[in-house]
Amino acid sequence: MKQTIIIALLVVLVAGGAGYYLYSRNKLQQMASSTGMTQGETPTSMTQQGTTQNNQGAPVTTIPTAKPLPSPIPAVSQITLALTSPSDKSTVTVASVVVKGHTVPAADIFVNDTEVTADAGGNFTAQVSLDEGDNIVTVTANDSNGSYAEKDFTVTYSPAQ
Repeated sequence: MKQTIIIALLVVLVAGGAGYYLYSRNKLQQMASSTGMTQGETPTSMTQQGTTQNNQGAPVTTIPTAKPLPSPIPAVSQITLALTSPSDKSTVTVASVVVKGHTVPAADIFVNDTEVTADAGGNFTAQVSLDEGDNIVTVTANDSNGSYAEKDFTVTYSPAQ
């Protein structure tokens, strides 16, 4: 019984070691292929481990270092966003304005708290309520690829007297 347990433990240890070796080897191959290295080549950014001497003649051990791998997450890019009305720093006498603009077709548009979708030509309109005085309006466009654009403008609401 004890021999069976010992043999089972040895099998698990050997299998675990072999699995770790294969995993490490696969990771190194992936790293090499993502950086353009060939098999057996070491990264140029790595330093060899070894011993050198400092100014006083004492031994100093160097440790290998490497550049970080490039991020697998693609950078988010910007899309076009043009606002046609109202113009920045305009003054209106009514408590709401219709924001009009153009972006990529079918983009999700957020005008402050109002959400609309651009039509097939990329055009959009959204009505926004205003408070008396200066109002900052933020327009954000997001497409299905995760790209975005954002613009702010100010509209002043001055009620008619």
